[in-house]
Amino acid sequence: MAEGGGEAEAPAAAPKRRMGWRIWAIIAVVVILIVVYYMQSEPLTMDSSDAYDLWSFIAIQNTYDTLVGYKTDTLQLVGVLAQSWDILDAQHYVFHIRQGVKFWDNTTLTANDVYASFRKVLIENSPESKVAWILNQNLDASNIPGSLWVKDTYTIQMNLTVAYAGFLQTLATVEPSAIMSSAWITANGGVQHNTPNDYIKHDTMGTAAYYMMRSDWVAKDHMTLHKNPHFWRGWTGTEPETIVIRFTNDASSRVEAILPLSSVAQVSGVAGVVAKANDTVKSEIVTMNVTNPYMADNATGRLVRQAFSYAFDYNATISNDYAGFATLLPGPIPKGMQFFNQESQVYYQNLQKAGALLDQAGYTKNAQGIRFAGYAFRLVADGTQVEEANAARRFQTTLQSIGVQTDLQVTTSSDAWDAIRSAGTYDFFVAHWVLDYLDPDDYVTPMVMSSAFGGDYWTTHFDNATINNYGNLARSELNNATRGAEYRTVWQTSMDNPNMIWFCQQQYVPVHQSYIKGFWFNPVTWWNFYFYQKT
Repeated sequence: MAEGGGEAEAPAAAPKRRMGWRIWAIIAVVVILIVVYYMQSEPLTMDSSDAYDLWSFIAIQNTYDTLVGYKTDTLQLVGVLAQSWDILDAQHYVFHIRQGVKFWDNTTLTANDVYASFRKVLIENSPESKVAWILNQNLDASNIPGSLWVKDTYTIQMNLTVAYAGFLQTLATVEPSAIMSSAWITANGGVQHNTPNDYIKHDTMGTAAYYMMRSDWVAKDHMTLHKNPHFWRGWTGTEPETIVIRFTNDASSRVEAILPLSSVAQVSGVAGVVAKANDTVKSEIVTMNVTNPYMADNATGRLVRQAFSYAFDYNATISNDYAGFATLLPGPIPKGMQFFNQESQVYYQNLQKAGALLDQAGYTKNAQGIRFAGYAFRLVADGTQVEEANAARRFQTTLQSIGVQTDLQVTTSSDAWDAIRSAGTYDFFVAHWVLDYLDPDDYVTPMVMSSAFGGDYWTTHFDNATINNYGNLARSELNNATRGAEYRTVWQTSMDNPNMIWFCQQQYVPVHQSYIKGFWFNPVTWWNFYFYQKT
């Protein structure tokens, strides 16, 4: 049994899901073996157990490893610090730790480091970011020795509180599942209940290709990552040895320009610059609030929500508002994720059908061509998300063409927009979703399952017994055929009784100089500097 057990119970944190990442253009510059990466903002922390933002993620991803991860630019799950693993049953996993791996201080990785890293997540409970929910939904913080069992120097068993089919995927993200040195944690403040560790927020001790010390982080300017000479993948002399991350908060001095998608064509035409679209799992949606009596969860409300799904101009939104850098999204599970093949496109723009459905629901046009007795549906979008705001304006125009009035509010800040989401004080809400980890449950639960099942992130108050039942069954089902059938039922029900419009899956356009070779982008792990080379 692992050392250091018998911990007191840490208060549980309510699940908090990251709403999204907006970053469209970066230029990486290589000088000899130095990569300069221009970042839109500054990391909040280097402590993986309390990090929940993209900027921290990029730095942490290159300084820490996880037990499992993804093969280069694919979504194939492979071992990283875990050489292999055994699934004893739906609640018990055994990981065999890769031997000979060193932290950057030349100490050896063992199963105790895995134990200490996960213990830190569970006990500290990510007081600033709440990211710990990703692990504490499966591992019991009140009984850590029962959840994490070090069987020998290179073997650890994890015992889940409930069966969860996406458990391996929760271990494949550095936020919060990165592995750090147990001795280093103890030597630098240790772990306190619900208390952040300030030292670890500004320093690193991982096994990945690079490391950073406190003196390497110059606030509001840059961060330098150095070569880990003991990196277990080895060095051939072609990999970048130093990564300089420059923070470009001031738009006037930005080297890379964080561009709307409509401007990508201008960048891609510059000699020596590569701007190539990459698929992501970022979903663009319009949620529909069923507390509005016109869209209530009843027979007529269902017809109205179907009508609005047919009214949306999917193709024009993709081609114009997203400049073609998006694809159709047929339901809650995006392309690239397991069980996407259970879905197919049902809704395309069909204004005649939309009008007929509204007529069938009893909301015909009056003498002035207006429906719903002139009621103006409140449509909300985030003004900082250019494409989404434009999509909202297009939707408003389309609805007006079939006699539906709207009151469009484009917020001036993401905070104001998110406050409206949390309160549910809207009728339509234009939004997006980016993965916490690569499992369908991370999309199905917040999008279509009710709050009683940990869902309803957008406060639509949608509560469908069929979706809740099959979505909940799919969480713990390890048989892929059975799980796929369960998600197909969820999708079919979501199409028949939609609580949102899934209007596109957005692409990401990283920009880099053409002399950087070996570049690849992974929609889960993002930038992986070790693999890039200069010719």
